[in-house]
Amino acid sequence: MARPPLPALPPGHEPVTYATREEARSAALEEARRIHYEEEVLHRAEDILARPPRTKPMPSFPEPPRNKVHWEHLLEEMRWLAGDFVRERKFRAKLARKAAYAVARSNLDLESRVIKRAHDEHANQRKVARHVANEIMHFWIKVEKVVRFKAQSTIDSKRKQVMDKHLDFMLGQTERYSTMLATKLVRGGVDADSDAGGGGG
Repeated sequence: MARPPLPALPPGHEPVTYATREEARSAALEEARRIHYEEEVLHRAEDILARPPRTKPMPSFPEPPRNKVHWEHLLEEMRWLAGDFVRERKFRAKLARKAAYAVARSNLDLESRVIKRAHDEHANQRKVARHVANEIMHFWIKVEKVVRFKAQSTIDSKRKQVMDKHLDFMLGQTERYSTMLATKLVRGGVDADSDAGGGGG
């Protein structure tokens, strides 16, 4: 199988041939020196670009004002018209929601209204019953206080009666003992007088 031919080089890129080896060597050294010099120039340029600037950069001057053209007026009018359409659409949607809510409220059937009325009445009855229960509880609390007061008064009166009876009994006993003691003392004095009179006769 034959080897395919090499592609043709573009114009200006043909290989250079030298007559002797010394010429080829000197040409290669010259090309190496040129490449080395270009690399040094590139490195120096990078160093210069990396250095901070010694002077402040010039401020950017604003562009001079210019008059609006017809196309700019047209675009401004179109922006305003687009915003007006958006606001109108939101306003219409809000009105539609309000109308739908009103229709939904007006379309309640009779059964729903009856159920709602019954629920409201039941809630009202529970409220009234709670109020009545609280009043009854307060009433019985007051009655319990009155009953306790009466019971305590009865107990105190009975205790007072018992104490009075006991005091009367103690007074009676004391009076009895005093009478008995006085009688004994009187009898003792009479006996002593009679004995003294008999001895003198």
